[in-house]
Amino acid sequence: MQERYITTDRAIEILRKKTIRRFEKAKSSIRLAKFDELHVIKTVATLYKNLDSDLRDTMLELAFAIYEEIGEEVSRYGYKDIGKISAKAKKTLVETVLSSPNSVTKYEYENEVLRKRDRLSEALRTRSDVNGEWRRAVSLWSNMTAQYADIVTDETVLRAYKDAGVEYVMWVTLEDEKVCEICKPLDGEIFPINEAPDKQHWHCRCYLAPIERK
Repeated sequence: MQERYITTDRAIEILRKKTIRRFEKAKSSIRLAKFDELHVIKTVATLYKNLDSDLRDTMLELAFAIYEEIGEEVSRYGYKDIGKISAKAKKTLVETVLSSPNSVTKYEYENEVLRKRDRLSEALRTRSDVNGEWRRAVSLWSNMTAQYADIVTDETVLRAYKDAGVEYVMWVTLEDEKVCEICKPLDGEIFPINEAPDKQHWHCRCYLAPIERK
């Protein structure tokens, strides 16, 4: 596991466990109510409201932790001490990520939450392959939250680099058999920080490293 994403993976695991508990509680409630249609709609709406809240809280904590880690990293490269990210700055960063179209997911998080909510609600009311629909909903939500943890991590890193005065960054891959054909040619390439390419696929663990200050 790549060191850059250790904290990210911990956040993903925290969210995964919360997600499973949320879905199990909703599933039990709907089953006890014998799939009453109105109850299904209300329960699924509450489920996704709570899932969204869990994600936002975890992303705020993740942004705080990553910013602090990167602050320590860039100081070793000769850049200024950036301290801790302010509550306002981390909230703005996370809200911007969640409300903006993303080049990897191809959608806006906030719209996707509503789409996933409505899809599950409709599927449960038709009562076709109910257990399969629950499993699918858990998988889709967990996959999306893991991707957004990566995105928040990457955006926080860039914010910390810029705050520290980093001007150039190098694209770094894991240099193993899993490196894709998209990322392989970028390994070792140096870019002005404002011209570094966006990631192009889900769960990419390539990262940008600061160029040491001369």
